[in-house]
Amino acid sequence: MTVSLATRDQLEMVFLEVTRPPPTSIRLVTNTDIGSVMPIACTSIGLAYMVGASVREHAQIVQGLSRQHPQEWPTWRAGIERAHLEYQRQGFVTSQRSWGREVNAVGAPLVLREHQLVAAFHCAGPAALHSMPSLRRQIGPRLRETVAEIGQAMSQRASAKR
Repeated sequence: MTVSLATRDQLEMVFLEVTRPPPTSIRLVTNTDIGSVMPIACTSIGLAYMVGASVREHAQIVQGLSRQHPQEWPTWRAGIERAHLEYQRQGFVTSQRSWGREVNAVGAPLVLREHQLVAAFHCAGPAALHSMPSLRRQIGPRLRETVAEIGQAMSQRASAKR
């Protein structure tokens, strides 16, 4: 799977880091790299960011999306609501064949309020290799735990510097 870290820029997500697996006969073919942008409302990394955003920031994003994309907005709104429910229930969000591609993914927010930082991680791979049950049972929980460990380490490091 491809593992990425991104943060918000306006109504899109900009990639800060992208790690790809070694080449195999079946792999995710993307043109994403550091600096690439993806939609916020219909990708696992964007939805992960949205569930981690403050209430104020979330409202700003929703307002911008509904104004700039009135045709897509009803579908996107339903996806955002589903992502919030998923996050409350399991601590990560999922995306099935998102962005019109054969890609399944999970995402989790990294929220460090003391640093006023929200970012998101995701693991994405070909739908043919990564079923949604597998993502929900294995990859999602591992991503949730990894992101929690990263957040804890960053908070401890910041506390040690004070």
